[in-house]
Amino acid sequence: SLLGRDLLIIDSVSGDGSMNPDLRETIAALMTGENSLRVTVTTQGMDEVVTFFLDGDRPVRHQLIQDVVTRLVLLPDIDAVAEDIVRMMCPVALEEPAESIRVDVIPADILRQARLLAATASAAQQMALLQRVLPVETAARLASDFGDAQARWGAVLRLSTGTGETLEANQGFFTVALADHGWLFDLASDPARADVYLLNASSVQKATRQLTIQDRGRTENALPASAKSVLS
Repeated sequence: SLLGRDLLIIDSVSGDGSMNPDLRETIAALMTGENSLRVTVTTQGMDEVVTFFLDGDRPVRHQLIQDVVTRLVLLPDIDAVAEDIVRMMCPVALEEPAESIRVDVIPADILRQARLLAATASAAQQMALLQRVLPVETAARLASDFGDAQARWGAVLRLSTGTGETLEANQGFFTVALADHGWLFDLASDPARADVYLLNASSVQKATRQLTIQDRGRTENALPASAKSVLS
């Protein structure tokens, strides 16, 4: 297959093989695999998972389609990663303000409970939980959206290899989107609490760029179990 597409070239005289430079760069990033972003979008129980490998000169987009076909795309830069995540997270009908707008802050443990109750709790139960830490109007909107069967849930985790070659989820954010509006919960700056933003291209791009900064803390800033549960 690689030979047929000129991705692998065999010298007819020496028998030596050489790989297409772009494919070689792509495979090198996958083999390193020390830093990546894993993006999961869940719609009515169906998951779409994409991983962006960040260790090469250019990011690599990896997607497994129907557990059979692997699709690899070599992206030009980190901005292309952010734009791709925007396309996955943001419905086309979202209003786009000039900049990302922080609405409020919510403790990670309350957010985890609300996420776990999304499919089973009534709006009143969600409201009772959320209004403990949020203004009544914001809590009511979130309770309604969390309980909507048409809601599309998204999560972005920064994965890195820590001490002992263990995989760590150090930072991340998650989203919930309806047809014309949505929310983004960013746990990158403080794993004990989430900054709440209106979901739009600006807020997703900002949160994604925070996660692609290479020198952010790893083990010392790792997400606690409660925050990881929110994002998984």
